[in-house]
Amino acid sequence: MTRRSVYIDAYNVLRKHPRLSRLLRSNAEAARLALVQAVTRTHGRGVDLFIVFDGHGVPIAAGSRVHVVFTRAGSADGWIRGQLERSRHPRQTLVISSDHEVAQHARAMGAAVQPSEQFLDSMNRGVATSEGMDQNRGLTDGEVREWLALFEASPDNSSSSGGPL
Repeated sequence: MTRRSVYIDAYNVLRKHPRLSRLLRSNAEAARLALVQAVTRTHGRGVDLFIVFDGHGVPIAAGSRVHVVFTRAGSADGWIRGQLERSRHPRQTLVISSDHEVAQHARAMGAAVQPSEQFLDSMNRGVATSEGMDQNRGLTDGEVREWLALFEASPDNSSSSGGPL
């Protein structure tokens, strides 16, 4: 079975979340850690998940299939593009970003794309959804079911406060 990969354009996601965007301006390390913890709690089972930050940062341990990447001198956009170009199975990849150029390149490579805002909504519900994925590149019903199963939240992920963020 081909492994599934998810690439998260981390700062793009952080800037779309009002509370984390404010925290990013005052304490970038805390904002990054909050995002990684929330993603790790609600996503990542059955996939290789890469949370990609531009530049340098304090290493963050996230789990065996959740990888936190700091691109050092390059950009997260460039890192994600490079991974897609080197991938033998880009159709098995989901890119989380609202950046037009990143999304356009991912679609051109055959990857599915989910806008950051939709990803955050899904995190607040405790589940990643495939809404929008099928319209981006024509996923089959079976692929949609497979992605939904991969991102299904465990019962303990629910919260009365409306979600992890």
